[in-house]
Amino acid sequence: MLLAALACLAALSCNKQQDVPNPEPTAKVVGTPLDSRWQITQNLASANWRAAGICYATAGEGRNKAYITAVSETGNELSFGSASGLSVTGLQEGDYLLFGVPMEDLEKSTDIDFFLTIDVSGNNAPSEWIFEYKSDGEWKKGRTFATIGSSTSSNTTFIEHFTTSEPIQNDTLLMRCKITRGGSSTGTVCIAPFNFEGCRILAYPASKFPATTETKKIAALGNSFSFYYAPVWMMKEIARSEGHQIDLRMNVKGGLTLGQHLSLKLSKAVAKEGGYDYAILQDQSTKHSSYYNNPKSSTSQTTLSDTKNLVSLIHSASPDCAILLENTWAYSMSNFMSYGSYEAFDAALIGGTTAIAAKVGATPSPIGTAFASARAAGFNTEYSDNKHQSEYAAYLKACVNYLMIYGKPFTKSASDCNLPHKAALELQKIAEQTVIN
Repeated sequence: MLLAALACLAALSCNKQQDVPNPEPTAKVVGTPLDSRWQITQNLASANWRAAGICYATAGEGRNKAYITAVSETGNELSFGSASGLSVTGLQEGDYLLFGVPMEDLEKSTDIDFFLTIDVSGNNAPSEWIFEYKSDGEWKKGRTFATIGSSTSSNTTFIEHFTTSEPIQNDTLLMRCKITRGGSSTGTVCIAPFNFEGCRILAYPASKFPATTETKKIAALGNSFSFYYAPVWMMKEIARSEGHQIDLRMNVKGGLTLGQHLSLKLSKAVAKEGGYDYAILQDQSTKHSSYYNNPKSSTSQTTLSDTKNLVSLIHSASPDCAILLENTWAYSMSNFMSYGSYEAFDAALIGGTTAIAAKVGATPSPIGTAFASARAAGFNTEYSDNKHQSEYAAYLKACVNYLMIYGKPFTKSASDCNLPHKAALELQKIAEQTVIN
């Protein structure tokens, strides 16, 4: 049946397509969300996407079952590539990206969280989209979002939440992102540039997870320290598993300072949207340590003024928004960035973050302190480049920010975000000791 589905998808991908037939259904899992996760690599993109115009989930209960494909309602020929992620050229207004999660038995009133990282290139690329999901035989409308074509990557992170109105039995939960403006035969859409998580779809059956008691609206702005292994998405997942709903807006781009966010259209749109309870800000990895070493230098004064200006922009539309300024972590690359040790690098980062936070009215989020405790407990906090966060460290970062917002210890319901459960429990305890104790 799986081969038949693949053959059908390959045949339809270059023409007008109908909804994709069901692969094998995902079994029910008690006590964990039904999860489908796409962590895209070059090999995966080349093997599956280029060959058949389909990419199956790489992790979670939906692994090798849940899928992403592209559908041309306008009859355009689509070209699938893998230069920097799952790319498709030729999508135009009315066409869409289709996401399917086969379900064996999904009950009514299940909460669904949908996460997507998407990039476009070229002036003729799609610029406006709408999220929709299939229910009662119809496509139900969700939020809209924008993408920006540019010569340099400017990824859009889109997050949506909805609740199912009917049970799904031996059928497929279908969602799509449909182009409402832009697109051409030469415009390219890319899902998940490498090192980003491309997509995540989580289902929380009402009978197995606590109902949400509140919703907090949260903004997050950062760089690669906020997108390797998707720690911001993890924070939302942990919150939902604990009975909290986060209405999340974010923009992350590699290497950016907070000052550079002030000139990005997507970042300014996030900041100006308003209604936020919290904003999480993560600056470039050495800005705070440099401030600590020489707060009066012109570079340090720029760091301070940029942070103040970004906080002011957020407060212009969300005057009561609490600001969390991330204390990032020491890493071993380049002899600990010439500090010589984790301890010396961490001390400068903590000192700089604390000083800047005091001047801008923010609260430091002690992620670097938690990472130091994790290293002492035997966890590897670094990605293979000896700089970015490992998957375990990304989970720890999510736990710290969650506790900074909600302030109560984790319960047994807290999601492990697909990590080994024992390790997740250890990291939760480290976060609690850092933030609460």
